[in-house]
Amino acid sequence: NEKVRPRTDVEKLPGDIQAMLRWDVDSFAEFFVRFSNEGYFPPHARPWIEAFLKYRNLLLNVPPRHAKSIFFSTWIPIWLVCRDRNVQILLVSLTHEFATKWATEIAGQFEYNQDLINCFGRFRPENVGDQPWKPAQGALVIHGRTRKAKGAQLTIQSRGMGAQVLGMEADFIFVDDPTNQEISMSEVGRKNHMKHLR
Repeated sequence: NEKVRPRTDVEKLPGDIQAMLRWDVDSFAEFFVRFSNEGYFPPHARPWIEAFLKYRNLLLNVPPRHAKSIFFSTWIPIWLVCRDRNVQILLVSLTHEFATKWATEIAGQFEYNQDLINCFGRFRPENVGDQPWKPAQGALVIHGRTRKAKGAQLTIQSRGMGAQVLGMEADFIFVDDPTNQEISMSEVGRKNHMKHLR
């Protein structure tokens, strides 16, 4: 079906869809409003996205319930995949269970967001056995990817803090809520976490 055929070549997309994939905050905001169910792009998120687009490394420290995870653990990864199906993204959180929550949310958008699929084509492999598609395990390979998926090199992977990440290639790494109060109050806990992040 032409509608769900994967589209890896951005230049073949309609002009208005291409415009949402430019590397600037207004393009991302348009993408977010169009495809998410949030309905609007909150002004307080604008400097976050601008910083992400500008800097190689970004530390964002904001209070809970400000939609940080919605952007950095869900919609920026989705946007990056729509820009390039060969991208590799690593999601890290305190526990594997929490990290896979975001992989599952992303997979849900790729499987059931019909507007997203109509514009960009199928994301989920036609036959699940062909490529890894295991949201509950935090492992996704996008349909239409041409980059070889060697070993642990997948489109999206999620890991808990302290889990194996050595040898995993990633173009982008998103670390969301990697600690808790108990660990942050412990000098040993802080050192172990910082060692893992480095």
